[in-house]
Amino acid sequence: MTMPTIPATLKEIDFCRIFYRLQLQDDVQFDLGLIPNLRSLLRAAAKQVFGPLGADGLRRYQRLFDPQTSHDPVALKKYQKPSPPFVFRLQPSPRRSLQAGEEIIAEVLFWGNVIPFIDDFHACLQRVGQFGLASGSGKFEITAIFGSGEDGQLGSLAANKPPQVSTPILISLGNWLDLYLPVSSSLTLEFITPARLMVSGQPLRRPDFQDIFPFALRRVTSMLHAHAEHEPVQDVKEIFQAAGEVVVRSRKFKWRDWKKLSGPGPVGTVGGIVGTLTVQGNGLHEISWILATASLLGIGKGAAYGAGRFRLLTTSPAWGDDLPDGEIRL
Repeated sequence: MTMPTIPATLKEIDFCRIFYRLQLQDDVQFDLGLIPNLRSLLRAAAKQVFGPLGADGLRRYQRLFDPQTSHDPVALKKYQKPSPPFVFRLQPSPRRSLQAGEEIIAEVLFWGNVIPFIDDFHACLQRVGQFGLASGSGKFEITAIFGSGEDGQLGSLAANKPPQVSTPILISLGNWLDLYLPVSSSLTLEFITPARLMVSGQPLRRPDFQDIFPFALRRVTSMLHAHAEHEPVQDVKEIFQAAGEVVVRSRKFKWRDWKKLSGPGPVGTVGGIVGTLTVQGNGLHEISWILATASLLGIGKGAAYGAGRFRLLTTSPAWGDDLPDGEIRL
């Protein structure tokens, strides 16, 4: 099997993988419907945290939640509008009610030049704990913070009240890919949370690989350019040529609604696809690093808040079952 191609520049890109242990103070219905609410909850909390700080607070708010568009006209054409420099992911859980005193895990990945602002994000998450996760319920306290290194081992970063993250563990994206990128002639993309992939204003309900790959490429290149100041893809045509050599072995998608629309506008539901897509082909060795990086970032609408999360699975005996992206128990 051909070894995957990994751009050398990726070793210069750092990210942090931090796990917050949240202890519920009251009951909450824990389901996928929480994910679409996280954006508004975190942004509302941030406005309360940073609002009193004037111009400095506005800069800190924008840095985390509303990154500004590049002034470079070339970059404006090449990359989509910057999304937040983090990915907030609640651990997957069955649809069920959680009781006061139970604990849930929130994982947050911080990318590139936002790493010095981790404590600002933490202050916003603390404020969300006072709001509650859903319609005033699901209030929580942060009881511990852990960081994951390149080897996947967890280390305690803070266990005091209120905890702060002063020395995050840095992970080199290039090193992470060297360790975990599968050497395999076939890969399965398993979507864990609904991916809402919009084309011409309509969601894709049964996308093929050639439909999905552009979302992964745009997500990866835009994030790395906006928040790590790197452009690892120099020849887009070459990348799409490699993607064109990938063929689908199996596709098992289903549509999952996760939010009901209300208010004066159209009534209905919002959702996305979950399921698996298995692909193979010679082009994988050129683009698998893009898929692996996208598995950290998620794709589609709401990816920064946990939507469109997928993992890569492979049957290669040398690499086990999948990349290290499963449930964490703290």
